Amino acid sequence: MTRKAEGKGRKESSVRAFTFDGAVSVSDDTILEPEFELLAAHGHPGRIVVAISDDRLGTADDGHGENLMQIFLYGLLDRMTLPDEVVFYHRGVLLLEKRHPAEAVISHLCTLDLEMKACAESLEFYKKEPAMYKIQPVPMSEITRDLLKADRVIHP
Repeated sequence: MTRKAEGKGRKESSVRAFTFDGAVSVSDDTILEPEFELLAAHGHPGRIVVAISDDRLGTADDGHGENLMQIFLYGLLDRMTLPDEVVFYHRGVLLLEKRHPAEAVISHLCTLDLEMKACAESLEFYKKEPAMYKIQPVPMSEITRDLLKADRVIHP
């Protein structure tokens, strides 16, 4: 929560905000930021899986989509709450190649406490091998199961 600027003669009143645990009273000059407050008040938001199905974001503007994907991957490292799992399938497995521009950030993700999986069928189709040993080649059926069991799935 953040505070609004206080004005002279402002009358103090309260608003009721509802959380999963019940109602809380806050003053009118408080701005609620639920995406941050829920995490701070309730801990980890459940099992988070990041599903990457392409080596770029969008379909046009060569180069721009690749840059956006790298920014997204670096953004995963900047979060207080890391995902529990990152899965790569379809063209997303192309990010896992040796000497790919995203190799450094994916290598760093591999050092963290999260699962990294790649679709074995996609790896075979594109004739690719993951550059990092921590990335487990698994059948698409396992990736499907993981996505269905997740509390939150994030697609870039």
